[in-house]
Amino acid sequence: AEAEAEVGRLRAAGAPAVAAAASEAREVEACREEARTYRDEAMARGEQTRAQAQLLRERDAELAEARARLAAGEAQSAEDGERIAALEAKEAKLKSLLKRLSDAKAAVESQLDESKA
Repeated sequence: AEAEAEVGRLRAAGAPAVAAAASEAREVEACREEARTYRDEAMARGEQTRAQAQLLRERDAELAEARARLAAGEAQSAEDGERIAALEAKEAKLKSLLKRLSDAKAAVESQLDESKA
């Protein structure tokens, strides 16, 4: 009977320790779960950041291509401007030549009219 009483006292004395250990184990598990959740969220944010960085690299490449096309277009435009200026200069020379020919024709016709008269 004394042994049974001693076992009862030991159980009664150990119950708070067991309860405290169980509570501590639950807290540890809750902390582990929180850490897993935080890790999963951090990994998701990291993945999202990598995806955004990839998009930025793609956009930068597209922008570089657009800038190259713009530069080529500007160069072509400048070349076209030079060609237009050269053609306009030729046109002016031709108009001047045509005017001189017209004046010469008028002078020749005038001399013919005078010689007929």
